[in-house]
Amino acid sequence: VNATVAPDGTLSFALPTPNETGAHTITGANGTYFEVPDSNDHGSGYATGDTPTVSITRGGVAVAGVSGTATAGADGKVDITFTGDAANLTDVDIAVANGPMTFATTNYTAIAGGYHTSETPVITVTGPAGAGGAQNVNATVAPDGTLSFALPTPNETGAHTISGATGTYFEVPESNDHGSGYALGDTPSVSITRGGVAVAGVSGTATAGADGKVDITFTGDAANLTNVDVSVASGGLALAQSSFSGVGSGYDTSETPLITVTPPSGAGGAQTVNAAVAANGTLSFTLPNPTESGAHVISAAGGNVVSLPTGLNIGSGYSPSESPPAVTVTDPGGVPIAGATSAINTNGTISVNLSAITPIAGGTPGNYTVSVAPGVAAGIQNGLDDSDKDLWDFSHEDFEKFIQTLSNVRAVNGATMNSLSFSESRLESNIQNLEKAGGRIVDADMAKEMLEVAKNQILLKTATDSLTKHNKLSVSVDKTLMGLDARM
Repeated sequence: VNATVAPDGTLSFALPTPNETGAHTITGANGTYFEVPDSNDHGSGYATGDTPTVSITRGGVAVAGVSGTATAGADGKVDITFTGDAANLTDVDIAVANGPMTFATTNYTAIAGGYHTSETPVITVTGPAGAGGAQNVNATVAPDGTLSFALPTPNETGAHTISGATGTYFEVPESNDHGSGYALGDTPSVSITRGGVAVAGVSGTATAGADGKVDITFTGDAANLTNVDVSVASGGLALAQSSFSGVGSGYDTSETPLITVTPPSGAGGAQTVNAAVAANGTLSFTLPNPTESGAHVISAAGGNVVSLPTGLNIGSGYSPSESPPAVTVTDPGGVPIAGATSAINTNGTISVNLSAITPIAGGTPGNYTVSVAPGVAAGIQNGLDDSDKDLWDFSHEDFEKFIQTLSNVRAVNGATMNSLSFSESRLESNIQNLEKAGGRIVDADMAKEMLEVAKNQILLKTATDSLTKHNKLSVSVDKTLMGLDARM
């Protein structure tokens, strides 16, 4: 019977009706179509999707009627499928052509640094054969100074060396936080030299921050890698604080006191400005730009306008029935000034009128003194202790004042007693501490003396023992001499 072949190469057939009984042997004829089986995962390093050529030979001769197809996967290996009849069972030789040469990584970015965007550095790719087969490509420079480039297709297999040419644009890097004491926003000039000669093509800009330091940026090509010298000009001289307000006191608003700024060199280089006087008598002023560096002394001239109050309420215990006491006003130099008057208030105080006082022109500055003469009649403070008066001579207000005066005196007395009690307690504590200290000193002296006694006792005992031993030695010597004499 004839069998049919399924897609997987297996046979299907139906046996005929046997023509005799007994065991039968079933055999199938060998196939006459010799298909080469598929084979996977060969080689390495192929690019995904590569389809290298497949050659099929037997004894070095191509096998007619058979062809193969190789396809590279993501792992760089190829899978091979075959079609056609190999004619017989003799082994065939399969060879897969090399795939196109390529680098494992061809695109590079953010390589190295410090290049200028105007450059196109040469990237050299050197294969195993050496410089003779080297290939070159140009890189582009990113704003951050790094390189980006794509490698060419290699012309040989093996390890390759990739090198980038040195940059030809020599930019001076930025530098921050230099110097001190510059005013915010200052832009002092920057000089760039090499060996004392200005570097052409390079310029710098310095800007001062709030901390008084400058940040420096550079533009241009310094031509080579030799170090350059960068110097920043000094900023304009300025005082740490130039504006002042609320300074001094007691000036009159009509004045413009002179402010003197004395530099380290002395009065010869002093500068002056006028201050304005605020309503509260204090000064406000702005200092000029200094002419030299160092510590400066700032002084203000004294005021020349005397301001006195128009009236005062002072004193106590005066009787409204007596004549107003005399008032004497003296200036700071002790010179009396006439014009003050007084009146006695119902509460026993004196109302002093100073509106007619005119300070002496060019007088000594300082405090003025107002003196009031004592009263000559019994004042309102005389009362309950006055035996010539009766109770009906005093009003309810008088008694309230007497009680208030008594309360005030008692309060002062109590405060004084508390102060004295506290002082007494502190004195007692100090006495106790002194006694304790004296005891400790005595104890310390006694211990020292006991130590000296013990030391002397040890020395005495040592001396006694030495003397005893010496006496014993002398007796032994005497006895020895006596024995010798007897034998002689």
